[in-house]
Amino acid sequence: MSKFGITQKEFDGMNEAVMEALSAGPMTQGELTDQIASKVEKNVRTWMEHVWSVVRLRPAIVEGLICAGC
Repeated sequence: MSKFGITQKEFDGMNEAVMEALSAGPMTQGELTDQIASKVEKNVRTWMEHVWSVVRLRPAIVEGLICAGC
């Protein structure tokens, strides 16, 4: 994420967007990505476009905010 100039504030904002989106209930990775894309900063969206789909949600998983299921 540092290669894309993502700050801690933007990182936290992405995690907040994930949590807000999931407050409506479980969703697929694709649905969650679609929900948060419009709520994050441009450089975060650019990062999301360049990483493997599972990695997009890794920050929230690493922070212990969400878990990934099959």
